[in-house]
Amino acid sequence: MEVNNDISALKERLSPFVAFECKFTTLDLQEYWVPVHLSSMQIEQYCSILASNSDTLSSLSKTASLNDVITQIQKVLFTCCDHPYLVDPTLRNSTKEPSLIDPLAAEVNVSGKLHVFDKLLLEIKRCGLRALVLFHSSVNSEKISTGHFLDDLVHQRFGENSYVYIPGRVLSNSAYLNKKEALEMFNKADSDRFICLCDHRACLSSLRLSRVDVVILFNSDPNPLNDVKALKRITIDSHCERLNVFRLYSVFTSEEKALILSKQGTTVDGYISWSVYHQLLGWGATYVFSKLKSCSESEPLFRIDDLVRELSTLLMNTRVETERPIVSHARMQDGAYSGSVLLFGETETETHSKEKGSCSIDEYLVDNRHSVFWSNLVKQSQPVLENSCSRLSRRVQKSPQYWFEGINATSPSFVRSKPRSKRKLLKNVGRKRAGM
Repeated sequence: MEVNNDISALKERLSPFVAFECKFTTLDLQEYWVPVHLSSMQIEQYCSILASNSDTLSSLSKTASLNDVITQIQKVLFTCCDHPYLVDPTLRNSTKEPSLIDPLAAEVNVSGKLHVFDKLLLEIKRCGLRALVLFHSSVNSEKISTGHFLDDLVHQRFGENSYVYIPGRVLSNSAYLNKKEALEMFNKADSDRFICLCDHRACLSSLRLSRVDVVILFNSDPNPLNDVKALKRITIDSHCERLNVFRLYSVFTSEEKALILSKQGTTVDGYISWSVYHQLLGWGATYVFSKLKSCSESEPLFRIDDLVRELSTLLMNTRVETERPIVSHARMQDGAYSGSVLLFGETETETHSKEKGSCSIDEYLVDNRHSVFWSNLVKQSQPVLENSCSRLSRRVQKSPQYWFEGINATSPSFVRSKPRSKRKLLKNVGRKRAGM
């Protein structure tokens, strides 16, 4: 009896120094891949990036330096899928069209991913649930990051008392205290803060979150399994037996292809073959360029309202299997994604290939035929790119290197403990403030 008392006393004395209790393994992770459309601005930007680098993509050379350039193109395309202002911050001032009806909607709709993210958060609030939002932060030349846009949206849509923000790196004592205070506010039993915005770099064993019902992965690591590992590093207390994880991705883009490759056992966070590079960048390019030609007048692949309804059934665990679901259930087998999972773009491509009797993009981009593919694609679209009213397309062709300036997903020098203090910066991107 005396021994037990000693153990209890020792546990009590050591409890303040225990980093976490691993309760996450009791949760059932159910991951879903949620497709989103590129906005018209993103389509212009995506096509312009590819068009301005067509000579590089058409090259038959396989040098290390060329591989580095293609890797940079890939990173910028991924950033474009998140938000066009991250690639080119001047777009906010030069292309903004104020809306008298809903100014916030005008800001949100420039990013297809941000649009769906907004709709999903509204549905989460309607259902009375609490969400953890993980994101990988890209920082552009104006020191605006992915976190800024998420913070700005949530603050304007739901108010400053609806969420907390956990920065990626804490380099000062005051920043540490701010982080600790934010966690306490979110974990408080009677807290109205139903959203936790969290940089993936903050996913450490010391991080503990209470009453989380759903996780949103706003963007992905080059190896998507790393996002799952990041989730498992932290402690999540949830009253749900299964924790839904919604991973957003832009359909018919290199971002979607990266997910396709991951379930095939190939990741894009290290060395990949020349042919895989071109499959990655070529996936969906024909579709995106066709959208540029049609000026986005054609019908979208799916309606946002239909997507939201499907997400709502998943939130309430009432999903009924349909013949052509929009959202994919990313099942796992032996620690990897099942190869039987079909993403939305794959389903559409298979249907199109069967109807037209044509080969897939992967089959076309073999045996060095990528040079023909890129040359023909850009040549056919050149009149549209040259005559487009978009200032974006014209500038890219003059200065292709502009796209690579300032994009840094792991910049250690940019840390922000209070993102809301930068709100004026978001509205006046050209003005720099001290302390950024």
